[in-house]
Amino acid sequence: FAYREGTVKKAHSRNAPYSGTYLTWILCYKKYIGIVGILWCRCPCYWPAFGLQVKNCAILFDFRSFALMGKLRFEDLILFENDNYIVINKPAFMASLDDRNDVINVLRLAKGYHPQAQLCHRLDKETSGALAISKSPEGYRALSLQFEKREVIKEYHAVAEGIHNFNNLTIDAPILMSGKGTVRIDSYRGKASTTAVNTLKAYRAHTLVACFPHSGRMHQIRIHLSHHKAPIIGDVAYGGHPFYLSSIKRNYHLKKGTEELPLIKRIALHAKKLQFKDLTGKDLEVDAGYPKDFSVLLKQLDKNV
Repeated sequence: FAYREGTVKKAHSRNAPYSGTYLTWILCYKKYIGIVGILWCRCPCYWPAFGLQVKNCAILFDFRSFALMGKLRFEDLILFENDNYIVINKPAFMASLDDRNDVINVLRLAKGYHPQAQLCHRLDKETSGALAISKSPEGYRALSLQFEKREVIKEYHAVAEGIHNFNNLTIDAPILMSGKGTVRIDSYRGKASTTAVNTLKAYRAHTLVACFPHSGRMHQIRIHLSHHKAPIIGDVAYGGHPFYLSSIKRNYHLKKGTEELPLIKRIALHAKKLQFKDLTGKDLEVDAGYPKDFSVLLKQLDKNV
């Protein structure tokens, strides 16, 4: 464990709601870095966008999420907005809904921007990309019904381990919750789940794939790709491994006294496109650009074919 103590100076600003002392720990285990911490607040603090009000209390948080607060504005995430819906490009490491270990999530940010905001679906915390938010109860009901009827087209991009030539592959494998925050394929007790997969580009030992989940099961893309011997980079829960630049770059040299870290510190999965109907009946299609870590990964794979 590495230990650090510091102070957060009191600031009478909406952008700096905390004051007091913070303690953080950096846990290094099998080359994976996780950061958690405790924030001790000595005075009443309030931030409307997050709905937080604390006094003389300790908060346990995921420091990766906490670090987003100072530099993140909801407006900067917006890809599309009209009178009924907002579509954002969700950053990785941000929970979609309330999470007891985080002081920041998409729902709180959205309600700070629009009081009636409701998430019409969710993305896993480590997954980045297109996320639809309604601005009214009517919009929420309409889009929720589209998801229920499987009328929404969702396209995800993932970097899978191995070389694969998926040409309109349909993965039809029932999924069962394991009860431990993961899922497994179970032909007898699992719920029907279907994902279409296409290869976009093959590299030396990895493949960029496009996935179209027709159903919306937990971890569906992750378990389906793993089931076809194509686990996603960084997805340790389903057979994937961290990706190190030294594994593909010739003559890679690491500075003395340092340890190589994964090039991407999460699961290499991004919600690329979302297509649904507006309340007016108009078709809406939103494309979410790759975040920096995903782009850097693809760039290095391109350079070291």
